Amino acid sequence: EDPQSPEHTADAFRLYGLNLQHKHVPEIQCHSGLSHRPIFVPSVARFRQGMIVQVPLQLWSLPTRPKPAEVHAALADHYRGQRFVSVAPLEEAAGLGRLEPEFLNGTNDMRIFVFADPSAEQAVVCAVLDNLGKGASGAAVQNLNIMLGYDAASGLEGKLAA
Repeated sequence: EDPQSPEHTADAFRLYGLNLQHKHVPEIQCHSGLSHRPIFVPSVARFRQGMIVQVPLQLWSLPTRPKPAEVHAALADHYRGQRFVSVAPLEEAAGLGRLEPEFLNGTNDMRIFVFADPSAEQAVVCAVLDNLGKGASGAAVQNLNIMLGYDAASGLEGKLAA
């Protein structure tokens, strides 16, 4: 936002990490269990909070060649019962024409979507979150709650102050 900053941009939207060497790629690979590095190209836009993170998958290149429904089921099973993370049904994702990065602003929630073209054996896993709520500040509050023996959600449920 600061026009004097070397990182300043007047662009409404831009991609970065185009050398495919983003600092989060190793952790994505580690936590996803992928044997090959995923393609990850983050973006920023001109709004104060909210974000979409996406990871494209060439399903045909994965060892078991999973179907989109299997990718969805793995995510839904992993996050089942989580208070702040939900996985949208495949039907909901298929019915969306666009994804709005700000729709979870003011919450500590994250919503995961699996968009797919089964005939091409391709999928994109997208997560929408408020990077100020679900991001570092929300994680700090949640971790502090856990460390102090409080309910992990204390102060994080409902609509947060914007």
